Amino acid sequence: MIRRSLSWSAALRDIHADRIQLLPEERKARCRQRAFAKFAAQRASAMIRSFPLVNAGAYDRRAIISMATAAAKARRAITGEAWTLCISAALIGTWQAAKAVRMSVTLREQGRSERAQEPARPGNLRR
Repeated sequence: MIRRSLSWSAALRDIHADRIQLLPEERKARCRQRAFAKFAAQRASAMIRSFPLVNAGAYDRRAIISMATAAAKARRAITGEAWTLCISAALIGTWQAAKAVRMSVTLREQGRSERAQEPARPGNLRR
């Protein structure tokens, strides 16, 4: 049987050396990203309540553009990125949110119409 010795200090030093070393600028960028994501999520939820992205099953483009512009301004203030990059990311995210809202509204309406079309049976006591 072969015995191998293990130096814990050398092993831990190797583990720490394998970790990715972040530069201070990279750490700042990651902190800004997290801060922006939190801020944008809070702002978007507040704006969706005040400006519905979907009205009567149709997209409200004015609300989508105003929400995307506000998100792009916030992103630019926090990250300092170019305006085209900020507005592009904001429009993509806002349209995704609008599509999700429209899908949920459509599914909710389909569920209501299916329940209304069900024939009344003696054992079916839905109100």
